[in-house]
Amino acid sequence: MRIYSFGLLTFFIIISWISGTNSHSAQMKASGDLEVKGDFILKGSLQPIMFPDGTTQTTAMPPYFTTVIVSPGATATESGANLLAALTRITDASAAKRYLIKLETGIYDVGTGSVTMKEYVDMEGSGENVTRIEGAPDAVYNNGVVNGASNSCLRLLTVEHLGGIDHTVAIYNASSALTIDRVRIIASALLFACGIENRSSELILLDSSLSVSAGSTPTGIIVDYSDIKARHFIISTTGSKGSVGMRIDNSNFKLEQGSVTTSGAEDSFSFSIFNSTGMMESVNIYSLGAGRENDGILASSSEISLSRVQAEASGAETNNGIYADDSPLTIQNSLIKASGGAYARGIWDESSSLVITSTIVEGSGGSGINVGILIAGDPSNVTALYSTFMGADKSIGWGTGWTFDLAGCKLDGPLATGIGTLRCAGCYNGSYAPLDTNCQTGP
Repeated sequence: MRIYSFGLLTFFIIISWISGTNSHSAQMKASGDLEVKGDFILKGSLQPIMFPDGTTQTTAMPPYFTTVIVSPGATATESGANLLAALTRITDASAAKRYLIKLETGIYDVGTGSVTMKEYVDMEGSGENVTRIEGAPDAVYNNGVVNGASNSCLRLLTVEHLGGIDHTVAIYNASSALTIDRVRIIASALLFACGIENRSSELILLDSSLSVSAGSTPTGIIVDYSDIKARHFIISTTGSKGSVGMRIDNSNFKLEQGSVTTSGAEDSFSFSIFNSTGMMESVNIYSLGAGRENDGILASSSEISLSRVQAEASGAETNNGIYADDSPLTIQNSLIKASGGAYARGIWDESSSLVITSTIVEGSGGSGINVGILIAGDPSNVTALYSTFMGADKSIGWGTGWTFDLAGCKLDGPLATGIGTLRCAGCYNGSYAPLDTNCQTGP
C-alpha cells in the first residue's frame, strides 16, 4: 500500500493481486476536505461507488462515462465562459459514451451568445433556485439562450433571457429530440418573447414552469411540425397586446397535469391549435385580460381529446371557453366556462363534430349574450351525455341543418327554436322539470 499526502487530502491507493489468477483490483479513498477549482472529470469502469453511509451504487440511467463539473467564476460572465469552455472540450460524446455537465450553484451569463448543447451530453444544475443560465441573444436568427440537441437532457436549473431587445427566446430546439426536466424558464422582450420554440423536433417537458412577458405578444411554447409530451407544467404569459400560452401547429401533442394562464390587452389564447392531433388530461386553462377576445382553447382543423380539463375565459369583450373551427372534439369530465364582457360562450362550435360527456358548459355574466354552447357553420352532429349546458340567454343555440342528440342532460336556460334538430332522452331543465323528446317543457 502506498500513501500520497497533499495537504488536507490523503489518497490511499490499494492494489491487490489474487494468486493464480490474472485478476486485480484498485481502490482510491479520499479523507479530509477536497477542494476542486475549475472542471473536475470523473472517469470509471462502472465499478460500484460507495457512499459514506455504506451504501453502493452500481448502475445509473443513463450510464455516464464522463462527468464534467463546472464551477462558477468570480463573476457571472466568467461563470458563463467556464460553461462554454467545458462544452467546447467535449468532442467524443456518443451513445456509448454519454457525458454529464454538472453546474454548481451560481449564475452563468453567456451575454449575447448561446449555450448550444451537444448530442449525448446532458446538462444538470444544482436546482432551479440556485443555478441559472442567462443571456440576451437575438432570437431573429433562430437562437435561444440555450439551443437544444438530440438525445440530451436539460434539468435542475433556470434558463432566463434577460430581454431588453425586440425578439427573445429562452430555449430554441430545432430538428432535435430534447428532454427538459425540472427547469424554470423565463423570457421577456420589447415585442415578441417565447419560452420554448420547438420546430421539427421531439420535446419532452417534465415538472417545469414558464413565465413569459412582452410588450406585444408573448408565447409560452411554440410547437411547429413537432411532437410534444408535457407533464406537470405551469405556463404564465402576459402581453401588452396579445398573449398565447401554447401555440401548436401541424403537430402531435400529449399534455397532462398542467396549468396555463394567459393575459393580454387585446387577445388572449391559452391554447392556439392548428391542424394538429392530440390530447389533454387534467389541465387547467385560464384566458384573462380586458382585450377584444379571450379563448381558453382556440382549435382550427384539429382533432382533440379533453379529459378532466377546466377551460375558462373571462374579461374581454368576447369570451369563449372553447372556440372550435372544423375541429372534432371529444370532451369528458370537464368544466368549460366563459364569463363577463359583452359575449360569453362556453363553447362556440363552428362546423365541428363534438362528443361531450359528464361536462359542464357555461356562458354567464356577459352584458350582451350568454350562451352555454353556440353551434354554427356547416351542418354537423353534436352528442352530449350526462352534461349541463348553462346560459342566461341560451343554454343551447344552433344553426340550420345541425343535429344535436342529448341524453341525461341538464339544459339551464332558453333554447333556440325553429332551426336544426334537437333530440332529447331523459333530459331536464334548470328547475329539474323533465323535457320531452324535442327538449321542450313537458314529457
